[in-house]
Amino acid sequence: MDIDRKNYKKKKTNKVFRIEGICRFKYLLYLLLFSLTLFFLFLYQNVSYAVQVNLQEKLADYFPLHILILALCLLCASAFFSATEMAFFAIRGTQLKSMQKSSYFRDKLIARLMESPSDLLTSILMGNAIVNIGLSIAFGSRLEEYIITQLLPTSIASPLISYTLACLASTFILIFGGEVTPKLLASRYVESYARSVVILVYIIHTLFTPIRQLLLSSIGFTFRITRFSSIPPSPWVTDDELKILVQEEGLSDVIAEDERKMIRGILEFRDEPVKRILVPRTEIVAIPDDATVEEAWEIFCEHEYSRMPIYHENLDHIVGILYAKDLLDYVERKLWKQPIKPIGRKAHFIPDTMAISESIKTAQKLNTHLAIVVDEYGGTAGLVTLHDALSAVVGEISDDESEEEILYTKISEDEYLLDGKMPISDLEELIHVSLDDPEHTTIAGYLLKQNENLMKQGDILLVGSLQFTVEKMDGKRIARVRLKMEKPQETSVEEENGGGEGK
Repeated sequence: MDIDRKNYKKKKTNKVFRIEGICRFKYLLYLLLFSLTLFFLFLYQNVSYAVQVNLQEKLADYFPLHILILALCLLCASAFFSATEMAFFAIRGTQLKSMQKSSYFRDKLIARLMESPSDLLTSILMGNAIVNIGLSIAFGSRLEEYIITQLLPTSIASPLISYTLACLASTFILIFGGEVTPKLLASRYVESYARSVVILVYIIHTLFTPIRQLLLSSIGFTFRITRFSSIPPSPWVTDDELKILVQEEGLSDVIAEDERKMIRGILEFRDEPVKRILVPRTEIVAIPDDATVEEAWEIFCEHEYSRMPIYHENLDHIVGILYAKDLLDYVERKLWKQPIKPIGRKAHFIPDTMAISESIKTAQKLNTHLAIVVDEYGGTAGLVTLHDALSAVVGEISDDESEEEILYTKISEDEYLLDGKMPISDLEELIHVSLDDPEHTTIAGYLLKQNENLMKQGDILLVGSLQFTVEKMDGKRIARVRLKMEKPQETSVEEENGGGEGK
């Protein structure tokens, strides 16, 4: 019951805030209209009583009361369209989605209008242009005539000067009362103002439909002739803006931490080349094109891969990709001596400079899960799978059915068995020692750099207090390493001295 009361109180409070927002905006709008009314009345009555007595008849001739009322109405209409443009297009996408699901009629109407923002913007701009032109005709031309005949001395009176002064005065009134002030007010009360005027906006938008469609058709025809439509539009949100948005602490309740990591991965790795994530040539398990079904099946059973490349003579000549599911039919029929080359599918090749995001699109387009990566010389640099590409961009894709790869085994407090593919960063975190090697990412690469020669099984390498022993080789690749952390010499001496004193 307590939760229900809180929710009811929260809904009631939000409704009060919404009403107060509308009232505040209306009060400010009334104040603006009152100020403009006083301005025009002041202009009509003139600066002082003495001037009024002398120029009352002349002012009435140039600015009759009905012209001033018309100009005031047009200025208010200009302010209405300017504020409407600001309010409707300042509504965020998340707010529009909530309005679509709202039971409030005005919210649904706002969401309906914003389904076609270009149409709505065209209607608003058309209305704004009409009232601004009307204001210029009704007030600007009379102001120009009044300036040249009554305000300027005869010696300097000229159409150019009077026209310039009339333009400056009209522009100031229009910008102050019809553009800046209403937009500033609307920007502070976006949703409140949009809800208060949405019905009137919908009526105007509907009335402008024939003219708007004709105008949009003309614009579309112009774009097609000039090929302006072929220019890609600018993104609503840039990568840098999205990175800043993801880092905002206030959005922790909206965007979960794993979602933030996924967004960061998309922004950081989508333009990285595939050579950063490929399976290197030395680790490729492939099948020669002269192998039989029996030989290929043994390789599949040993390595438990779902697909493997088929090569002719060496890995620089990949001729196809063999799928385990394609091989099953021949295994069930016991066609062990059948050559595998006809069973293989077409191999797809991509350059090692291709972006990871592009490799994902290519895989989707070609409907393949594996591509051979070639270097600048046309040789095979490695291979990349769709799983690896997606994992690099959106994070590791877990598979509950597959066992997690064991990269190290702890033998004692100062001794470990390490996989050669173990990342250096993981080892540094494990033993709390910085190896300081930005060029290599794995233990095997680090040891090869330190030794400066190809290593073989049984080789020992000392790096400070760390002793690396090559336990197993896979061809020329270091497969397993034994790490023993030796205690510093001074510590051993102290312990020996301490032991002697104790005895």
